[in-house]
Amino acid sequence: LVAHDDKPIEEALQKARATQASTDTLRTHLAGGREISRISPLYWNTRGRLERLTAAADPLDNALRNIRVLARRSLTLVRDDEILNPRLVDQVEKLSHALETLRQMALADPGQQPDQAEAARVLRSVASGLKPELVENAGLSATVVFAQIRSLTVDLLQVAGLKRISAIATLPPTVEKPAYRPEL
Repeated sequence: LVAHDDKPIEEALQKARATQASTDTLRTHLAGGREISRISPLYWNTRGRLERLTAAADPLDNALRNIRVLARRSLTLVRDDEILNPRLVDQVEKLSHALETLRQMALADPGQQPDQAEAARVLRSVASGLKPELVENAGLSATVVFAQIRSLTVDLLQVAGLKRISAIATLPPTVEKPAYRPEL
């Protein structure tokens, strides 16, 4: 986005499009794991982790879909030579680091860091910077990119264990009377 180079964005879009099969496989494995954890006493202790992963499946799928929309709109933005506020680009960078924390959380054994609370803390930090001033006087594509980043952040907060309403409330308001009062 900073270099206005569409090649890395095209590559990211292709990678994002290729994730749907993995998402479908995840759902199949979660269903199988649920069955095994019900039947086998050896796996009863995994039920909590399995429940957290199952709860994260839909928000994760939504996040991947939002990433695809974000990449497509970013391509349009670059190809239209629309300028993105450098502070919004910084937020995209921060979100990518938060996504890495979330990945580490998903792979961590129970009791290890980062846990859901740490991942949510990092994502809340990103959310707090997603203020409407980032797209003041911006074009359509920049505004859509901003909205997609906010939506993606909500999805990722849900993956980190927040309820949807709580995740939405972490974002700075974009209107005078938001439906969900911010937790700021």
